[in-house]
Amino acid sequence: MSGPSILDTSLTFPQFCEDAGIDRRLSYSLAKMGFAHPTLIQRDGIPGCLEGRDVLMNSRTGSGKTLAYVIPLVQRLLAMSECSTLSPLSGIILVPTAELCSQVLGVVRRVLGEEGGFKPLTVDAYHNNKAPFVNRVLPQVLVSTPDALVRLLKDKGLKGGLSDEAIKLRCLVVDEADSILNSDPSDAMMTLSASLPPSDCQSILVSATLSDAVTKLQGLLLHKPKVISVNEEANL
Repeated sequence: MSGPSILDTSLTFPQFCEDAGIDRRLSYSLAKMGFAHPTLIQRDGIPGCLEGRDVLMNSRTGSGKTLAYVIPLVQRLLAMSECSTLSPLSGIILVPTAELCSQVLGVVRRVLGEEGGFKPLTVDAYHNNKAPFVNRVLPQVLVSTPDALVRLLKDKGLKGGLSDEAIKLRCLVVDEADSILNSDPSDAMMTLSASLPPSDCQSILVSATLSDAVTKLQGLLLHKPKVISVNEEANL
């Protein structure tokens, strides 16, 4: 007997992109990625994140949460880049491991396909807090682990942390929020949360469970968040 479906088969992905108001340039890149239908968390999470409010997104592992936050983050920053110059570190995605850094970076780069007819954002990853960040210029979108980001801010002389005048953080995503505190013995996440910029930064927590750690991060990072929780069992 098969398990519950994570897909909304009533919607094609191109139809969903149009209904959700996804930028046509991104829709082009997504079409080349070959998605047939949105997952349930993508169907609910992408429009929810596009509203611009802080978001707590909860759905089981393997349900497509990465794309559910990458698309809104990229769309938000692309729209801003058309009105003004984006600062370095306008978008930051925090994950607990180096492996996830590489995986999420790959998704961001695929969404920012070079054939989409627009100038992509600059993106990079940094997860080795034992070695300095190799590039002189900071990217507009960075995928990192909390401890590596703390080192990067220190090495670049950004004493104000995420509120430093040299950067203007527009969107912060904490992926696997249910495990990121447990894999952060240096309390780097706590250090970063203490220097978050004012309310013009959208914060998104993404988690497979709603544990005590997620509740703690929610209190630190989110302001009156929109809660998007998908129970695939209920969609059988």
